[in-house]
Formats: sequence, structure tokens, C-alpha cells
Amino acid sequence: MVCSHISVQNNGETYRAGTLGPMSQIDLKSVYRGALLGLVIIAPVTVLSALVERNVGGLVSSIRAGVLLIGIFGAYTVAGWTAAKRGTGAPLSNGLLAGMATFVGWVVIRILIWLVREQHNNLFTGPDRVINLPSIFVGLVVAALFGLIGGLIGARMERGGEPVG
Repeated sequence: MVCSHISVQNNGETYRAGTLGPMSQIDLKSVYRGALLGLVIIAPVTVLSALVERNVGGLVSSIRAGVLLIGIFGAYTVAGWTAAKRGTGAPLSNGLLAGMATFVGWVVIRILIWLVREQHNNLFTGPDRVINLPSIFVGLVVAALFGLIGGLIGARMERGGEPVG
């Protein structure tokens, strides 16, 4: 039996069961802006990485992989930071969602690139597949983590270095 009259108290505010409560502090416009900025950073980083990979190899390829990772992690962090700074509340949640939205947006762009190419195979299968489920899961977790870190940085900067929580 479910009781609809139960209320939850959080930081002195009372929310009726079934309402969003503190989740209503998530600012989707800020999440969108953060994700968009993250995509603006990821796109050139991956294009430059692909150009370098095509033209050189060896040690430069290893350096390329490191720079690519730093660029992608930085994009998720900047997305989280932007969402936290622009949001009206819940900076950590806004940052986390912005990082994840950046990743999802990049996956959509990758699929669109795959569709535009003349080779319509290897989206989910084959040695050069564009998408595999374990990579999607790990990518979402990493994006969420760095988006959360960006949200934490943004919240701390907003509060002048005071602990967030």
C-alpha cells in the first residue's frame, strides 16, 4: 500500500511525496549550455587528433592519445563548471548532467558522421565499429565524473572556496 500523504523534509523544506522536491533545482538551460560548450571543445580536439593520427605515427601517436584524453576530460569538466556557474541551484547535479549530456551529444554526432560516410557498416559490429556498449557505459561514467568535478569547481568558486554540500 502506498501512502500519498507522506512528506519528506530536506534542509527545512517540506515536499509532498511524488513531487520533484530538491530535484526541481536542476537548471536544464544551464545543463544545455554546459553540454554545448563541452561539444564545442570536444569536436576540434577529436578532429585534430584524427588528423595527427592519419599523418604521423610512433611516439607522436602516444602523445596524441594523452592530449586527446586531457582534451576530452577537460571538455567534460568545463561543461560541468559552466552548468554549475550558470545554474540557479544544485551545482553538482547540473555539472554531472552537463558532462553526461556532452558525452551523449558526441555519440549522436559520431552516429551522424557514420551515416554521412559512404560505408554503412560497422556501427555496432566489426573490428572498426563506431559504438560498443561497454565503451558507452564507461564513457558515461567518465563524463559524469568529470562533469561532477567541474560542478564542484564551479560551486566552490561561487562560494569563495567554502565546502560544498
